[in-house]
Amino acid sequence: MAEDKGRSEEAQTAATSNKSFEYPPKLKSGEYLPEEYYPEVQDETELLALKDALSKGFDPNTIWLEEDVLEIFEVRDDESASNDRMDWKCWNTPLHRSLRCFDFESARLLVQHGADVDLLNSEGTTALQEAIERQNEKAVQFLVEHGADLGKDEEGDKAPWHMALASGNMNIFRLLVENGAGLSTASHFEWSIVDLAILAQDQMALDILLLHDPELKPSPLLSSKSRDGTEASPAAARDLLAVATSAKFLPPRELYGVYSQVVSSMNDNPQADGMSFVDSVNHALYDAAGITRPTKRETLCDRCLSFQSHVSGCRLHAKEVIPSPPFQIHESRDALNESAKSCRLCGLAADVLDNAEKEKSQEISEEMEKLGLSGEASDGSHIYFTLLDRLQEADLLVWDPKAGLGGSLGGDSLSERFVFDYLENPGKDTTTGSPQAIKVAREWLHQCRNAPGHSLCQQSYQREDSNKTLPIRVLNLTKESCDPYLIDGKAMEGPYCALSYCWGDLGNTNTITTKANISQYRQGIPMDTLPTFIQEAIQTARSLGYQYLWIDALCIIQDDGLDWDREASKMSDVYSNADLTISSLVAKDCHDNMFQPRMLRVAQPVPFDYWLPKTQRPEWKQGVIHQQAWFPFWTLSKESTPGGFSVLGSVTVDGPISSRGWTLQEQLLSTRVLYFGPSYLYWECLCAMSVDADPSTSIMSRFAGEFASFEVNRRAHPKCTVKGLPSPAKENELPESPHTVWQALLKEFTSRNLSKASDRIPAVLALGKSLEKSIGCEFVGGMWKGDRLLESLCWKVKKRDTQQRRGPSWSWSSVGVQVNFGVFDREPFHEPVPMAAVVSFDVKANQSQSHVSGSITLKGTLHKKRVLLPHTQHDTFGEVFDLEGEVAETYYAFDLVAYEKGPLYEWAGQSMWFDEGGRPPTIIRLLLEPVDQDDNSRVFRRVGICIDDGDDKQRLDDLRAPRKDEGPPTGAWEDIESSETDQVITVV
Repeated sequence: MAEDKGRSEEAQTAATSNKSFEYPPKLKSGEYLPEEYYPEVQDETELLALKDALSKGFDPNTIWLEEDVLEIFEVRDDESASNDRMDWKCWNTPLHRSLRCFDFESARLLVQHGADVDLLNSEGTTALQEAIERQNEKAVQFLVEHGADLGKDEEGDKAPWHMALASGNMNIFRLLVENGAGLSTASHFEWSIVDLAILAQDQMALDILLLHDPELKPSPLLSSKSRDGTEASPAAARDLLAVATSAKFLPPRELYGVYSQVVSSMNDNPQADGMSFVDSVNHALYDAAGITRPTKRETLCDRCLSFQSHVSGCRLHAKEVIPSPPFQIHESRDALNESAKSCRLCGLAADVLDNAEKEKSQEISEEMEKLGLSGEASDGSHIYFTLLDRLQEADLLVWDPKAGLGGSLGGDSLSERFVFDYLENPGKDTTTGSPQAIKVAREWLHQCRNAPGHSLCQQSYQREDSNKTLPIRVLNLTKESCDPYLIDGKAMEGPYCALSYCWGDLGNTNTITTKANISQYRQGIPMDTLPTFIQEAIQTARSLGYQYLWIDALCIIQDDGLDWDREASKMSDVYSNADLTISSLVAKDCHDNMFQPRMLRVAQPVPFDYWLPKTQRPEWKQGVIHQQAWFPFWTLSKESTPGGFSVLGSVTVDGPISSRGWTLQEQLLSTRVLYFGPSYLYWECLCAMSVDADPSTSIMSRFAGEFASFEVNRRAHPKCTVKGLPSPAKENELPESPHTVWQALLKEFTSRNLSKASDRIPAVLALGKSLEKSIGCEFVGGMWKGDRLLESLCWKVKKRDTQQRRGPSWSWSSVGVQVNFGVFDREPFHEPVPMAAVVSFDVKANQSQSHVSGSITLKGTLHKKRVLLPHTQHDTFGEVFDLEGEVAETYYAFDLVAYEKGPLYEWAGQSMWFDEGGRPPTIIRLLLEPVDQDDNSRVFRRVGICIDDGDDKQRLDDLRAPRKDEGPPTGAWEDIESSETDQVITVV
């Protein structure tokens, strides 16, 4: 067992020499430390074991190894491992262990026998630091009484003073203050403990400090330096606010200057207007940053403002669910609904009760009874708010006790940039195209362009093949009062939007550009002649600040074959280089509305001031100021939401847009997509996915945790593969190669609809061309010309096509049904082995590949094979036919690729194959029929694919040889009548 690097030789010796003691008892898998979770129940077993060990010479300053405290198992990090097992380094000294278990008798005995109260565990922390982090007040009291060093901080960021202040536990903080030798040890460079309490917005901590020493002041007021009269830098003030509103406790030294300027420039009476000194400094920092405080941008009713004052002193850091006293927010449900017309918090509350009435859930009544609230507000039909401190997280319970209705609003933080001034935009947020909705989209776009967390998105526009010029034609949107018109984008540069949508029934020629109207469209396209969806797309692009918009129906001359052919082949560039793609999850055609009505009164979070300790605030990000807020109720639901989007569950982008073949490559090639959904906006880029109800993904991150990141990476992986960018997914999460990604995309693409059969390849051509470099082959006719050609031929249909073929039989584009590559079920566990050689690839296609012709000539082993035809269109596992109506009993089969006999591979410790001898060799063969019935003909058309498994005695070399006539055929030779090697065949 490896020993910790930071341990002394004495500690190592102590650990080795104490192996003979029966203390401590080793922790088994799934076990917890004794008494930790039930400190009121005392068991003297450990105390007696410790006494016995000490009597035999046990060293109380032992630092245990993992093998000393845990039962070691072969399978590590299993699901049954308790938290105590996983963080054993935090309690691997006798004193750390006893205090964690609330075993103060053992701790007292250890100290009496010489235990060092400041001894470091293997995490480099003292027992005092561990006790403060776990908010074990009794352990802190014990250690203070026994002389623990209150200023010891080996790592530079875990001083006990700072940890107590950051935790928000004022009992511990008061204990340290009252027993401290001096407050000077609590300073951090220029920052005094008073400064840190002010920046933590902790008035109670400041009161404790002033009660201990009334002469304490913010450090800038103690300086003898005269004020220079200069104003604080807005950027620096913003950076300091970002630290103050985040979990970051110690501000950078370079921000002390702006703090000093703000505090020094405050009035002699800094607590005017009834504000505390902490609030006064906070307000002054917002003023210095030139930012309106988020709650001042909101219009709350008098009752909600009273409730905000009611809870402003609540300190949320409980270890169990603790409700605040019920607060009557309105006299009745009707009064609440009336107030909801102008007060957005009342709107959130009204939405909660409407949903509760619709769902008729009894959960809220049961929860009220558990919290002891059911009898506290039973008079009349009043509506109540109760703030719930749920295990260090805040929820707002809204309830109507008389009706037995209620529900919760999630409380969390969001970026101040997503809090908009409703005084400046008093209009109702009634559709997804409202000014408030567009402001959310604009901020998403700003962050994606500039935030460090979106480096992959920014890198997408810096690729070597990225073209900054506009497409050959774009709409110039000009001013809002003017009609858009077509311009030639060639040789012009600038950001532009692209549109991804369902065409549907075009209705009239004004929907498309033709040879007849292109000259007119260069002069202007009257807005009122355009379909509703196109009009709203233009309005959106203008609102987001774009001058140029690309719409396929208008930017391609639809009745000019050469123009369509050329532009269809450039789709990869159009969507890859678009600064933003606009789409809809609702509209089924261009005549539907892109902007959808809101299903709820309030669709976005409502800022609200309530206090959280630093440890419960969001992670610090440069320049991001956080604000607490209440979120729409549906963000807490794992079930279907307005429109079917689940913030907490797996993300699916569903709707008519997902059934159209062309839109798959449009979605995958776009770095950023703004979807207008049913009642909400949805944003997706390579680094994030958000809805405007949770615009900075606070709720998603809070509940979904790492799963949220996994979902972002899962959806970004194929996009990055197509773009040739490094995937954000971890290798063990999504190990697919570019070719495997292509196979998955083709399966999805062929499940979608196309208006014209000739679009089968053009509608996926951009994906194919984009993957050429990473796959290392040329994409022609739906095939990969090069090393992947044999695998490209191994497609199979999910269900037989009932129509005639629409091109060469070797191409999946010749059928109109879904295809997949399920024959490669061993990837990524085994690589297929070629069983044939490519003689020639004689294929021709036009620029868009809407017309493909030609043949593929191969050399390998050809068999005559009997096929047991199924009675239905669902084929057997071995043979899969492309078309309905194949009637022959004997076909030719040609060896394409094979898998060697393989060992049993496992998943989660379980075998994935039933054959005890391992996976047999498998060979994949084309099913063929001659173009004419001449037995000597070597020109075939494809009719299907077959997968034949060998038996437990066969190896890959056996499959390479022709079938032998000795005995009945078995394994891969079953149903094979005869074989010929080195045959050259042509498939047309």
